[in-house]
Amino acid sequence: MRNFTIHPYSGPWRGIPTFASCMALFTSATLSLISSAPALGEPPPQQDAARNLIAGDNFENGMAPWWGSGNAVKGVGPQGAAALKLSSGYACHDKIAVPGGSRCRISMAVKSDGAPVGSVYAQVSFRGGDLAPAWYGPAVIHLNWGTEPALFVTGGTQDWSTFSAVVIVPDGGDQVLIYLRKQDGTGGDAMFSRVSVELTADPATTAAEVERQGLASKLLPPPLDPATAAAGIQMAMAAAAGSSPKQLTLASNGVMRYHVHVGTNAEAIVLHSADELSTTLAKISGAPSPTFSYDGHPAAGPLIVIGRDSVLAKGLCPTIAFEQLGPDGFVIRTVGPHLVIAGNTPGGTMYGVDWFLDHKLGVKWLSPDFTYIPTEATIRIDPVTTEEIPRFGFRQVLSAEGQDKAFAAHNLLNGNSHGAYGILSPATIDHWDGSWQRPGLTASFYDLLPPDKFQKAHPDWYAGGQVAMMNPGLRQSMADAIVARLKSVSDRSSFWFGFMDNDWDWRMDPASAAFAHAHGDAPSGPRLDMAIDVANRVREVLPDARIAFNAYHWSFSPPTGMSVPDSLLVYPMTIHLDYSTPLNVGRNEKLGKDIAGWNAISNNILLWDHITNFSGFIQPTPNIYPICKTIRWLSTMPHIHGYFAEGSWNTRGAEFASLRAWIMARMLWNPQTDYETALAGYCDRFYGAAGKIVKAYIDLAHSASAAAHAPIWEKTNVDSPLFTLEFVKEADALFDRAEVAVAHDTVSLKHVRQARLPVDYVILLRRQEYMDEAAQHHVTFGVDLDRRLARFNQTVKDEGITQYRQDGSMAELAGVMAINRRASIPPSLVLRLPRTDWKEIQDLGINRYYSTTIVVPDDQASDGAAVRVNGSDGGAWVVQLKHHCLPEEGQWNLYAEVRIEADNMQSNETAFTIGTQAHSLSVPLHDLSDGRYHLIQAPGGPVHYSTGDQDITYIAPPGSRNVHHIYVDRFVAVRVP
Repeated sequence: MRNFTIHPYSGPWRGIPTFASCMALFTSATLSLISSAPALGEPPPQQDAARNLIAGDNFENGMAPWWGSGNAVKGVGPQGAAALKLSSGYACHDKIAVPGGSRCRISMAVKSDGAPVGSVYAQVSFRGGDLAPAWYGPAVIHLNWGTEPALFVTGGTQDWSTFSAVVIVPDGGDQVLIYLRKQDGTGGDAMFSRVSVELTADPATTAAEVERQGLASKLLPPPLDPATAAAGIQMAMAAAAGSSPKQLTLASNGVMRYHVHVGTNAEAIVLHSADELSTTLAKISGAPSPTFSYDGHPAAGPLIVIGRDSVLAKGLCPTIAFEQLGPDGFVIRTVGPHLVIAGNTPGGTMYGVDWFLDHKLGVKWLSPDFTYIPTEATIRIDPVTTEEIPRFGFRQVLSAEGQDKAFAAHNLLNGNSHGAYGILSPATIDHWDGSWQRPGLTASFYDLLPPDKFQKAHPDWYAGGQVAMMNPGLRQSMADAIVARLKSVSDRSSFWFGFMDNDWDWRMDPASAAFAHAHGDAPSGPRLDMAIDVANRVREVLPDARIAFNAYHWSFSPPTGMSVPDSLLVYPMTIHLDYSTPLNVGRNEKLGKDIAGWNAISNNILLWDHITNFSGFIQPTPNIYPICKTIRWLSTMPHIHGYFAEGSWNTRGAEFASLRAWIMARMLWNPQTDYETALAGYCDRFYGAAGKIVKAYIDLAHSASAAAHAPIWEKTNVDSPLFTLEFVKEADALFDRAEVAVAHDTVSLKHVRQARLPVDYVILLRRQEYMDEAAQHHVTFGVDLDRRLARFNQTVKDEGITQYRQDGSMAELAGVMAINRRASIPPSLVLRLPRTDWKEIQDLGINRYYSTTIVVPDDQASDGAAVRVNGSDGGAWVVQLKHHCLPEEGQWNLYAEVRIEADNMQSNETAFTIGTQAHSLSVPLHDLSDGRYHLIQAPGGPVHYSTGDQDITYIAPPGSRNVHHIYVDRFVAVRVP
């Protein structure tokens, strides 16, 4: 589990109007279109509920009660009224009293004089209770630092126009603030007048309805008279009574043969999908886009019917049990000459269109910035009868690429947890599952009951880094804290509140240990028992609340003799996996049995998997085939309904990030996908003429991993035995060929170099080692340092890579790459030992935490480089050696080779602490007073190989200003006879 960056969000949750989920700018014409019209399906406005809070403020009294930028100017507003003139900045009117949960209609007149489009806007915010400051509104403003919700956005040169929108006051809110804004650093002027705020029963103005109206105006022809329209529908139905042709010719020699048909009141998602189908057909065939047909103006001839809610769709497909398709499923059916694509929901219809474009017409969304669209003047397809329901209801790949909303939606992903929830989504694809790990609705034990607040009065609540889970008073206080967080949330039944442990180990208190012992010696026993009890206590107050708890680290193995009630969701987290095999094979065999164990005792499981290397985002990590096999295996367990993959969310451009998201999306929808064939097709399209060579590299990496039997952990360093000279030499040769193959194709060459970057990364960091080995074995190997480094740096820039490891900047990496290493000198301790009886782990193999813990050149170090730690960084375990770095056989004593820089080297003060989970040793400064490297034996030995994520040897700085730096050259493991 990582510390996620949570993006700001402001809106109510899915299920009620969502104001923060739109990316498109809305023009004054579009907003005016909906300013007084209720949303479809809403009750009519209750005008007697309206009450003016501000009645037509036209700045006749100057700026009061507004404050901020701008000037009140008389006689320039509508019909000679006064107005506020803004060249930049904002004017604010605050302390407008509003009742929580009410609806406010906010209206104003706006004039824009030479201001750039998108630079004039209004925003609203609410205050009261525990509300966090946030913007609300159905539009989005694009600023230099990102996007924010807005009430409306306009600009250009336009005369006075009236804008109006209805927003919902959040529960607990008691004040609305209005900001009239003109974006800084842009030209022109904005003027505002006749600002009014009134309470209303009118429906809220949603981004979806704004977009729906705009799309309908753009796409749909004027309605025919009802009799003519009805006759057209009957003609289409009559055509469907005949048999379907052997092939449907959608376009012929650049002429479109079909129209696209939608319902009269089709929702924004359906209209957008229909529009995308139309424009993509045109791109494929070179023909003009198909004209649109709808129930109020049906076109003659064969039709592609999009969505279930048109009169025609209901007539053509009267027997389809749409409800059985769930929220994401769809049908595609040929009926006579017509083709119907429809889901149970607008999102299901969207997935149906995307699936059809992909699987039937060959359109592939291969990365956020690259889509493959075939060209064929004549488009023919066989008749279709298919029903598609995804195997996994929740499907998310949390990577910088996987979080791209359009890329995810096109590839049928729907998960919207963690930071992805805060990324604003276009209303036209706003079909996301935000039911789990929603920002603000998860909490750890210490979040709920902070020790600094409660431990003094309740010392019995806290135990061994977690809590005393069998304590009734603690359980009630946990429940009370969750209730307090949920009381102000209106749609509690639509999400799972995340009840998480602290992200570290647990030394159980006696009562918890006894309960665990009675249930298979599983610490998850007391964890589950507490989760059940706390959830029941919460539901006594909030019956619709739902709770999710994680199985992680010490709680991953399920207990015996217990079951998980259906009111709880369990999400096992696979941080201790070996990426080199599927989750149920090899070193993961026990992990797989634990997952199957949870499947046996719970009906609601969402698996949290790990798919990226957090010690090397841009390092070769051949886990693509194991991931596909894992998803197929998980699909055999009926109670695993969701899959979340924690990927490279920290940076763009991680190794094969788009490819992983793409193939995982296909596997999560249909686990029986032939992933090897699919990946070959991906490579051919994404890498052009080099596709088969890049696929050969992917195969090489996977076969080399299997041959080396080298584990790949979630933190695997560049010293991995996988990266042999033979492997990097062969990989380098493949990419040389690949670059030649696409030398005149700039897009494919860019993609090839993106794929090559991880190989360059390994060679640049281990170049001296490879050159020494090549010389020793009389093998030709060219590092070509300057050229390789230039290519690497250019690719980093092109791909926007910001981290090479978790919390490791590219500037830090540049420093590490600049170090000229030498062959290491064995420590005197092992000079007489066989090489099989000792192993060194150099700086490149040490896990580092905090951005201040870096690798630096050091002439005193055995190979010319060392890990440097700031002595003032406190007691955190910033240097760690995972025990899975040890040889798999035998017992081992561990030593760290360390030197110190300090002001007072003779002091008794602690220089650093070395230890394991259960043992620690504080080393005084005077033991290292000569400033040279010393081998310090770690306490708690001997130790052995272990895949447990908590099985480590660490070094922690003292948090002292006297100690400037701690240098760690290497760890040395010595076999115990």
